Amino acid sequence: VAYYLQLRGHHCDVFEADPEQGGMLRYGIPEYRLPKAWMDRELNHVWELGATFKPNMRLGRDFHIADLLEQGYDAVFVGTGCYKSNEMTIPNEFADGTVNALENLYNSTRGVPVPLLKGSRVVVIGGGFTSIDCTRTSLRQGAKAVTIVYRRDLKDMPSQDEVHEAIEEGATVIFQAAPVRIVTDARGWVTGVE
Repeated sequence: VAYYLQLRGHHCDVFEADPEQGGMLRYGIPEYRLPKAWMDRELNHVWELGATFKPNMRLGRDFHIADLLEQGYDAVFVGTGCYKSNEMTIPNEFADGTVNALENLYNSTRGVPVPLLKGSRVVVIGGGFTSIDCTRTSLRQGAKAVTIVYRRDLKDMPSQDEVHEAIEEGATVIFQAAPVRIVTDARGWVTGVE
């Protein structure tokens, strides 16, 4: 939005919740799929046109839309990205040992791997791009085994090409299966998926 508005002669300030530009492109997509140096070259065109980048400014925490309008902004475009994973709505979904897909990718792209992955067996539920990114990232972080569970067939998977790459890297896939609950031990720690 800022790029095209700048081309039309408008000055834009871009407020970013994180320290670096790119939002979910930077923090939600692994480096092997989207090289950050390439992305930065593209995004830098916005700043070359005169837009101002304002990092570490989260909507609702550091400012509100009303604040911007009071400061004299003529218009506000809100593009906060998709930082919320889909919920499965099954028992024990949030038990200790479960990891939110987007949080996992967000931390991994910042160099903060999930500590329990090293040598662990991981189950990734879903067949979309985020699921495949979590699968391949888990393998790269040293997971002992990664299994994708997808409720339909391969032909129905949004990420058909990428799932083949995940399999080549060592993942296994169980098709036509959907979890009904996360199995936990007496401490509430994940021990399996039913």
